[in-house]
Amino acid sequence: MVQKEELVSRKHPLKKFQATFIMAFLAVFLGGIVWYEYNSSKKQETKEKQAAMILGWEGKNDYLSARLEQKQEVIEVLRENNIWRIISPVEDLGDDFSIEAWFEDIVTEKGQRIDAKKGADGNPLWSEYGLDNNLKTLTVKRVDGTEAVLQFAEHSAYDGSYYIKYNNDIWVGERSWASVLNKEPKHLRERDIYRHKEDPVGMSFDYPGGAKRDFSIKKNKSHQWVFQGKLKDLPVSEKDVKSWLSDLKKISVINFFDRIDDKKAKRVYRQNQPLVKMSLLLANGKEELWTVSKNKQKGEGESYYIRLNSSSTIFEADKSFIEKLMKSKDYFKGDHPEIKQKSNESE
Repeated sequence: MVQKEELVSRKHPLKKFQATFIMAFLAVFLGGIVWYEYNSSKKQETKEKQAAMILGWEGKNDYLSARLEQKQEVIEVLRENNIWRIISPVEDLGDDFSIEAWFEDIVTEKGQRIDAKKGADGNPLWSEYGLDNNLKTLTVKRVDGTEAVLQFAEHSAYDGSYYIKYNNDIWVGERSWASVLNKEPKHLRERDIYRHKEDPVGMSFDYPGGAKRDFSIKKNKSHQWVFQGKLKDLPVSEKDVKSWLSDLKKISVINFFDRIDDKKAKRVYRQNQPLVKMSLLLANGKEELWTVSKNKQKGEGESYYIRLNSSSTIFEADKSFIEKLMKSKDYFKGDHPEIKQKSNESE
């Protein structure tokens, strides 16, 4: 009598073979993946070894200027008397940390010099690499007169790398060059709105809706803060003045709006309907007028703006910082009961 196991094996003679084939296929497939990953990693290691800093300048704090020319705009920064300035597209103070970080990226970014196809004149065939027209040009200079000019193809390659023309050679720059080329002017500008080394020596607050809310404070000859006007010579809380001045120095720009004329300032930024006008008396005797306004953009929340001395630039600032600046006279009276009593009697 035929055993059950023998019947099963006769009915499925290919089962064992199929199982063996599948296991062999999986082994080959997995081995192929391991081989591919190993070779890819080796190629990447080789690529990283071959890549080198294109400029590779050594030493810090000896950068003089940088100029990035693109179709839409020109960004130029220059160091004068050890102060960074934005020259283009607008004139403004530069942010030291941001500009020096930009320079560090420029001089340390990597690439590979390639054996480019050459024409009859012995020069590379620039058009083969998109380096014949519509180039982005980056010119950097150091204080010792060293200058480097790098030109980039308008469009990056499929993997994000860039063809770069430098010293009549062609380099393939790594994709991280994008952080250098995509820099916006606002990323390099000074973001502090109060830009004076010394504190103001006087402040006046002009609120809409009548003179009752308006007031002024100023340092007297004894360098003590006192009220002006109807509250003249009444003392001011020194602690609260210091706190307000600290908030004044912390207020920073969210966004810059340049080349704004008076008409647009009123229509778009509501500068004709100010929340407050603050006049700061500076230590050099000059006055700086801050006009603070807000507007609700369609489909968005409220935005807050500051314009200094009717300039063509308007700063957007955070609401929480604006609110810290908009103080009433009661704030500066402090908690001292004698000061509050005297000021209330004067009013």
